[in-house]
Amino acid sequence: METSPASLRSLAGIALREGPTPGQDGVVVAFQGTADSVELQIMEDRFPSVEPLIEDGGVWFGKIPVDRDGSVEYRLAITTGDRRRTIIDPTNPVVARNPFGRNSVATGPSYEAPLWLETSIDEPGTLENTTIASRVWERDREHLLYLPPAFEPGESTRLLIMHDGPEYVEYAGLAHCLDVLIATGGLPPMIVLLHQPGRRNQEYAGSERHLIHVFDEILPELIARYRIGSIAAGGASLGGVASLSLAVHRPEVIDGLLLQSASMVTSLGGPFQRGPVFKPFIPLIEEILSDPSQLPPNVVMSCGTYDGLVEDHRRHLPVLQAGIPDLGYEEINAGHHWRCWRDRLAPDLTAAFSGVT
Repeated sequence: METSPASLRSLAGIALREGPTPGQDGVVVAFQGTADSVELQIMEDRFPSVEPLIEDGGVWFGKIPVDRDGSVEYRLAITTGDRRRTIIDPTNPVVARNPFGRNSVATGPSYEAPLWLETSIDEPGTLENTTIASRVWERDREHLLYLPPAFEPGESTRLLIMHDGPEYVEYAGLAHCLDVLIATGGLPPMIVLLHQPGRRNQEYAGSERHLIHVFDEILPELIARYRIGSIAAGGASLGGVASLSLAVHRPEVIDGLLLQSASMVTSLGGPFQRGPVFKPFIPLIEEILSDPSQLPPNVVMSCGTYDGLVEDHRRHLPVLQAGIPDLGYEEINAGHHWRCWRDRLAPDLTAAFSGVT
């Protein structure tokens, strides 16, 4: 059932006071101010078209057709004369941060934030800077290291290599999520190498230098310091590609994969305008699809339904599952954003390490 014009105007009044307000078929947003037009700028690849906001007595209002359990990032694009600017929604206190700034967030009435976000931990793990001398990069590389609560260096422990690790900590709360899961028994204690790329688009696109840095420089250093048991790799978007590359080139080393919105692209162009950044790793994805069994048996994947990459995931899934029968895959009504990956962290981490010794 669609929200009637009268109901929309009534909900707009609430939205102006309280922020985005659920309606029959989406979330109503409102803005008060002088403008020639106000548009919703939805930060999602794959989302229904949204009409410009309607003006009535200086109040602009409209709706975002977000799923009932969904989460959408957006901004308001305000045009006055020749000037167009985008702002976060001034009525909405909920924002999502990313390396480029902030976006407002609208959620459906059934959306539930992860419980671990509000769980306090008496004894959290620690984050340490670690410097790795690198011949392949011809300079020292700086990464972060997560050590679990009450960790003793002589203990045998699992290792997760998390690509874009510092951003996972800052924008997705990875360290706190690990603290909660480990403290509550959802995860075994583990060390996480929070990998910090240099030139990310080149380094994570199947770069041989990245492989050398991880396998011949980072891992020997960590193995010399700690008793490392099983090793998993993970990341989002291009970080997922970098993880796949590690597993393909050293299957005897990588025991599991955690892939969030991995860029499993096999062609350029198309409706989502895939550009040249994808070209270098298309052969890697094609190789994996030709024989998925070369990947470790423990693979966990997730993707947002508002993310253009979900179509690639759905297309490749039968092939991947034929070669990896226990492959786990879940979708979430969100986009290609840190908030999406944050909301999937706990179940993805738990699934990635279930049964792994």
